[in-house]
Amino acid sequence: MAKTDLTNQRQVFVEEYVRSGNHLEAAKKGGYKDTHTLPNQVSKL
Repeated sequence: MAKTDLTNQRQVFVEEYVRSGNHLEAAKKGGYKDTHTLPNQVSKL
């Protein structure tokens, strides 16, 4: 895997998003809290 400046959390998000295409599911798997603000958090990535 290539070295990046991403945090582990963001790296997992990116990998899951590329794999699934689902930004909310990728955020959950990346460890972002599953709250009503999750879509807003994801939009800032």
